[in-house]
Amino acid sequence: MNLYSKRGLSLMLAGALTPLGAQELKDALRLLPPTTTSVEVYRDAALLNQRADKVATRFTAAPKDNFVTILPDLNLNLTTLPKGFTVVASFPRGETKGNRDVGLIPARNFPALVKSLKAVKIPGRYTFTRGKAKFSMVQRGTYAAISRDPALLLEIKGTGENLGEELTPLVPWISSHDTVLLAPSRTMGKAMTGMRSALAPKAGSPPNALAAMKVLKPLVDMAEASVLQGALALDFLADGSVQAHARVFLKAGSPMAQTSGDTPVSGSHPMAGLPAQGFLLGGAWSISGPFRALTEAFAGMAAEMTPAGADPDKVAKAAALARALSAHVQGQSMSLGVPAKAGDPLLGQFRMLNRVDDAAAYMGDWTACIDNQIQAKLLPAGIEGTLVKDVLPGVPSASYDLAFNGLEALPLPPGQVKMILSTLFGQPDRITFSMARLDSRTVVTVLGGARELTAALAPVVSGLDHDKGIAAIDALLPAQASFRYYVAVEGVSAMVKQVMESFVPGAAQKKLPPLPAVPPLALALHSDGLGLELSGAVTPETLDAMGAFVRSVDQLFPKKPEAAKTRP
Repeated sequence: MNLYSKRGLSLMLAGALTPLGAQELKDALRLLPPTTTSVEVYRDAALLNQRADKVATRFTAAPKDNFVTILPDLNLNLTTLPKGFTVVASFPRGETKGNRDVGLIPARNFPALVKSLKAVKIPGRYTFTRGKAKFSMVQRGTYAAISRDPALLLEIKGTGENLGEELTPLVPWISSHDTVLLAPSRTMGKAMTGMRSALAPKAGSPPNALAAMKVLKPLVDMAEASVLQGALALDFLADGSVQAHARVFLKAGSPMAQTSGDTPVSGSHPMAGLPAQGFLLGGAWSISGPFRALTEAFAGMAAEMTPAGADPDKVAKAAALARALSAHVQGQSMSLGVPAKAGDPLLGQFRMLNRVDDAAAYMGDWTACIDNQIQAKLLPAGIEGTLVKDVLPGVPSASYDLAFNGLEALPLPPGQVKMILSTLFGQPDRITFSMARLDSRTVVTVLGGARELTAALAPVVSGLDHDKGIAAIDALLPAQASFRYYVAVEGVSAMVKQVMESFVPGAAQKKLPPLPAVPPLALALHSDGLGLELSGAVTPETLDAMGAFVRSVDQLFPKKPEAAKTRP
């Protein structure tokens, strides 16, 4: 069972206490042949459509189309559907240009459905029309199977090989969500084969691409040996909140299943110690299980991204040092604040806290990595690195300065490089980042030098905690998660305003409306023995604020009227 929030747990328990609905869903899945490429499930199509429309009306006067369509051109009145799960199965298109989907509609009173659709009985099936579209329908248990391809209905029979055995264990998870899009194992297997093919070395591939392929191949191998199915889910809660989920289900005993399991980020809150007000982006994650393997692999890959012709032994040493440095990290959290005023560097307010096993050892390995990179000449042509130790008196600290002395050697025009560097980092020819040891387990990292490092230490030392907005959105996320990421909408609007005023002529006169302080958008990555799940959430207050902002921007920048469209 997934380690979900109280709401998710209650939904799964409710599903277990209503066996009729769950059993009907299992019956529907048993009707699907193994050639099914994807499966959509709607728990209550009418209610889902109603709640989705309420969300859409925050951004537009009236939604043009239903959120739930079931099948193109079918145009069913969703409010007349019986309560129960509606299932849509998709099949390979091949050379067929027409619709290759089958809708399984709850139809415990099949004769009444036939009458309402004005369906005509012919040998083996019923037929009816919707506009210019012609549909076929057959009865399968408590479901009506509907498709524009009558040949497909012959495959929807529930006998012989089907997806029931594979998908039945997923029914508790599926039934806990409003709508689910599921990729069966055969579809996921083809996707993994495609990834493997994309990573195969090709003639003429640049050295950096080959290095990336070499590092990513073991990860793809692990995924191919572990991933069974993939799924997307969406929930519209009664209070107006919205949740989204992306999950991969893992094979029992597979490499990823053996290393999965959440290790919550330590501390009173993962964002504790970082500025809570005026931030644009924030995130926190623990490095454990599969995330440990990913982190160390990408650290090695980054170290191997070296200029062509670099000494292989030196590159190997750099990769080993990078992986050793990564092994110290137990968790990280970061925030990106909004620039104080227009013209300030966009990334100037970046802060990161590294929670490590031994801060002194971590900083020692970090300086060893940088020293090796400089001495072995592993930086790209035109970039010169300088390491400065003890930039803050009395505090173990260091700065790394990357000077772009040969802009003509870079792939972009020098003027464009200078503009990018100035806009992002505040200097036209260099990037500087610094770190300091806060205590035996914490290292602070910033973009900038001694001044920025001193400013970053203040909120950490004062113990500044997260704000109420983050607490509100956390209630919609899995209770235990190894990874959390936040996007403050008021920070985004402030950043967009500054960027537009800097680069868009006349934007300063438009006076973009500020967004109020509302709970941020949030993502959380959750790991358990069943798989990995990425969950996102947004509160109704945030949706209201975003909708008002979008409508205001539409009024400031009106679109040209489109020619009227008629629907056949």
